[in-house]
Amino acid sequence: MAETPLVSGAAKEWLSARRDELNARFRAAKQRYAKLDAQNILALNAELLPPLAGKGETYSAELLSEVFDLILLHSGRGLLSLAPSPMRILLSETFPKIRALLLQRSTALPSELSNAVENLHEKGGDFAREIGAMASQFQNVGQIRSAGALLAWRLGEARLREQALKTASQLPNPIVLSALGLSDWPETTAPLALGSLVGDAWCHPRDRLSPQTLQKLADAGREKVVEMLEKLNPPFGTLPTPARQAATCGEFAGFGGRFLAPPKLLYVGKNRHRHHFWVRSGTENFRIDADIFGSVCRPDPSADFPLQETAWRAGVGATLTSSLRGSKESVLYNDGELYTNGVGKRYEALRDASSYCAVSDLLATTGRDSYRIRIFSPARPVL
Repeated sequence: MAETPLVSGAAKEWLSARRDELNARFRAAKQRYAKLDAQNILALNAELLPPLAGKGETYSAELLSEVFDLILLHSGRGLLSLAPSPMRILLSETFPKIRALLLQRSTALPSELSNAVENLHEKGGDFAREIGAMASQFQNVGQIRSAGALLAWRLGEARLREQALKTASQLPNPIVLSALGLSDWPETTAPLALGSLVGDAWCHPRDRLSPQTLQKLADAGREKVVEMLEKLNPPFGTLPTPARQAATCGEFAGFGGRFLAPPKLLYVGKNRHRHHFWVRSGTENFRIDADIFGSVCRPDPSADFPLQETAWRAGVGATLTSSLRGSKESVLYNDGELYTNGVGKRYEALRDASSYCAVSDLLATTGRDSYRIRIFSPARPVL
């Protein structure tokens, strides 16, 4: 692979000094990706490397080397198309804006951000652009990593929920609000946005705090914010209250076709969690991480749990009702009646459910002819 005449400055010097080495790396990549084209790589080098080369500062060479490998990898996989693909947005728009931070972790940060964009699929472009929009707010690599986790979670990477909330508390308020898509909120309210999601990630912060309250808190002191945090997070109830369908997981295709048959929820005993569910579709078990921002499904062969199917009415009488009174487990019947702590109530929305999972005041159900998992969670008061 020859040097392209379109490249100039520090990028040209770097390419010229390492021509033999880079050609060898191209040949190795072409063995893995047969459609890799030398002229396309030369054009991408000319487009993507000069903005990152700067004036040849310390670690510039390492950064260029890392990005060169990303160009080979993603070009070979067809992720750097002429259209504004998510990966091309990251390399051409975002990286130049955060170059100073990339230089600090030149052999790690570019790949980490590349992985994040790829894992978010169609939302990867949004991730890249929003990281670029926050560039001026970042003071160090730790902040961009924590903000990236929070942003990726908000864009649907539900597996990052706990990590994102844990590290977000160390971020400056403006970064928190930007990552959560709440940049129109007063800076002082960032702890409330996080607090509402820690308390119940099945309710969006905008559904918990009214515009009037936000305006009053614009200049509030710490004591007022702490007082509001306590109001935001009342204890969870013990009776599932399926009056509000908070979300659906899986939609029509069952996570892109992963489900070969309508799924059924599994009974996981003490492993019950408000944001983790296990289902069986056909003979395969899956773990689903989910919250108000989205859901992620992955096979879990180690999930050796039984099905938790709804019970069928067949002459249920006083004997069954008596046995349920002392039970702490919830029981859902096919006619929509839900028993918890010996108390039964019928909900039309639960009729004909095929399986269920009850966790404190949250209920997940499946249908007999649907690939969706429905999540029912109480509506929290708007403050």
